Amino acid sequence: LCEKLGADVQDVARGIGLDGRIGKKFLHAGPGYGGSCFPKDTLALVRTAQEAQVPLRIIETVADIVLPRPRIKGRIALLYPYESLRSFLPEDWDAVKRNPIAADFRECYAGLLLSGIPVDLIRGDESPEEYANYPVIVAVAAARAAPIVPKMLAEYVQAGGVLVLSAESLRTNADTDESLPPSAFWGAAPGNTINAPEPVVCAEATLPPIRAVKGSSTGTFGRGLSPQEAKTEVLARWAASTPALTLYRQGKGKTYCVGPVLDSSGYRSLLTWI
Repeated sequence: LCEKLGADVQDVARGIGLDGRIGKKFLHAGPGYGGSCFPKDTLALVRTAQEAQVPLRIIETVADIVLPRPRIKGRIALLYPYESLRSFLPEDWDAVKRNPIAADFRECYAGLLLSGIPVDLIRGDESPEEYANYPVIVAVAAARAAPIVPKMLAEYVQAGGVLVLSAESLRTNADTDESLPPSAFWGAAPGNTINAPEPVVCAEATLPPIRAVKGSSTGTFGRGLSPQEAKTEVLARWAASTPALTLYRQGKGKTYCVGPVLDSSGYRSLLTWI
């Protein structure tokens, strides 16, 4: 509006900031609604309110207007693990910060930001049309999911999408706490736990070095993988020859499954390569 009317947005912001109830610290013009907090926190708040049957029309309207039209569309979508964290949301935000799944999510998100590849946070229950906007979807921290999510991701991979999972992804039904059956797009199942640091040997020559770190969610360095399909390619192995990174092609797309626990630097290298 300032641009259209010929006003200086900095002058307007200074004027608004003179109101002590608002303050001036965060009134800087820029890309606007975004960052790592506003989109996911707004959606989480709307979802919590819907589950409690308390409509928050103003916040819902903000999300409807702003979220579908980011100025820069990411080339990677990171599945926000709302289902894995929602049990903490009504009572204890500090518990969310301490939650190991949240810690793993932060490492992955930081790695994506460090890679310089535009990334958007999306919900697991987005429409298939929204999934189709992204050539790559990363779901390494989404341990719990609604049953519909694996089905939609399977369609996404069949249509040509690239999916990146960890050995812990999409394992628990968020509605019933029962185990989710392995989905067709996996190509590999989680195997033995790696409790001691082992080097990861890359079978694919172009892969960057992969270094496992002790995971905050598991207290281990990751898992081995057990290929479930003959056409599953093993791209890297733990020192004991157990598969550590696999690639499974299905339909027009493919799924990478990551066994080691990675820090932000590891995610940066691997996802840049992918």
